[in-house]
Amino acid sequence: MNSLDKKYIVGTIIVGLILLSLEITAYSVDDNYSSFVFYEERKIITELEFSSSKINENDSKIMHIKIFDETSNEKTRNTTFFMTITHDDVDILRKYFFVNNEELTINISSDPVGKVKVFGTQQYEFDAYVMSDSSPVEIVGPFLIPEEEYTIKIKLKTIDNIGNIVSKLEPFEFYIETDKLTWNNSANLSSVDKNDNIPSVNFLEFEKNQNANLNNYGFRGPDIDPANSKKLNRIILVGGSTMYGAGATSDETTIAGNLQQIINNSFPLNNFEVINAGIQGINSYAEITVIEDIIELNPSIVIVLDGWNDLQDDHDPISIYNNWKKMCEIGINHNFNTIINLQPIAGFADKNLSEKEKHYSVSAVDKTGTKLISKISNYNNYGKNLAKITDKCVAEDLRNIFDDVEQEVYLDEGHLNDYGNFLVAEKIFSLHSSYFISNINNVTIHNKNIDESIVFPLSFQELISYYKTPNFIKQIITNMLS
Repeated sequence: MNSLDKKYIVGTIIVGLILLSLEITAYSVDDNYSSFVFYEERKIITELEFSSSKINENDSKIMHIKIFDETSNEKTRNTTFFMTITHDDVDILRKYFFVNNEELTINISSDPVGKVKVFGTQQYEFDAYVMSDSSPVEIVGPFLIPEEEYTIKIKLKTIDNIGNIVSKLEPFEFYIETDKLTWNNSANLSSVDKNDNIPSVNFLEFEKNQNANLNNYGFRGPDIDPANSKKLNRIILVGGSTMYGAGATSDETTIAGNLQQIINNSFPLNNFEVINAGIQGINSYAEITVIEDIIELNPSIVIVLDGWNDLQDDHDPISIYNNWKKMCEIGINHNFNTIINLQPIAGFADKNLSEKEKHYSVSAVDKTGTKLISKISNYNNYGKNLAKITDKCVAEDLRNIFDDVEQEVYLDEGHLNDYGNFLVAEKIFSLHSSYFISNINNVTIHNKNIDESIVFPLSFQELISYYKTPNFIKQIITNMLS
């Protein structure tokens, strides 16, 4: 055996040992599963641990989730994560959870019948489940059934503070074989350091939010094909809880759901996919990260609905203006069109409010306790700055969208009922339909909201007359040459 052969054998052994160590890191055969990722030169470790305890003479299974920063040797703070549980190649659970300098304990009630459900307290941001003394987190249904195998994926969404959305981190992944679990006595495990200052329940207490379906990206709505194999024209909607559809009775009655239906009816021969990337509680700073994250989905258009959360967080008009400019620049740099919309708020325009709407308008406060209605001049300045970004992308002020609407549209000072969501979707379509047209050829129109004076297909000069943003013109030229 020559020296080259020996080096090859030694190298193969070393590679094998490395791969084995990585496998053990993620798939430990005992009841302590551990994996890690690096975030800004910090080593973030997630561990799963399983135990059992006696409750009312019955054995209760418990899953413990620990997330800590090995670099600073402390548990992570304000950590939101998206957990997916898969069985037989089917996702049986997709939910957000939140921990703050603590270990998350989840009671497991295994039942082979029915669907997997989560019970417990939810906070406003992400609708994430959070530990509470009065309402422990519990997973009920066909999970951890004997002789079955599961994959658990945990993807970090926020860390350090609830507004710091992290991106491009690979998920922690754990392979679980229930018959290899030796359920430890929970009394021997480390105690849970609960933080009583965690934001507790979703202040809206929207039972309707339980009807929301989360897709493979953690967004609300149907699953998304990463490869876009059907070559769909993708329109991605970004914003906070109003865009997410807090209070909507279904995924289809959110702004995104309504817009999808309107587009389908108007362009029946063309394939559009509307993706709802709204996230409860985020403002324009976090939305920049969301937009950066969705670049990989190759959107044709990104539509942003903004304003209320920034006002809640007391952001000055210059800050939100700069954030809007960054969103527009991301679109220009990555070849998609960006549309920024300033959202309506109850009492900030001329709608004839119902008694309920009026109550929320005058009683609403921001995060400092300041009456929201007292900040209307600040919101007006948001609108003035919105008009300044039209050289980079399209901007629309929707504050007065409900001025002629007599019916109730607000659930509180900013969230909308199903009818309000429909009206916003309808307005977005009527304002920007020609923008959608720029992404397809030979469009057949079946919608009266579009200006009837427009004759299709449009000429180059006619298209130019409707919008003049850089990406719109670029798209027109591409379509004319294709």
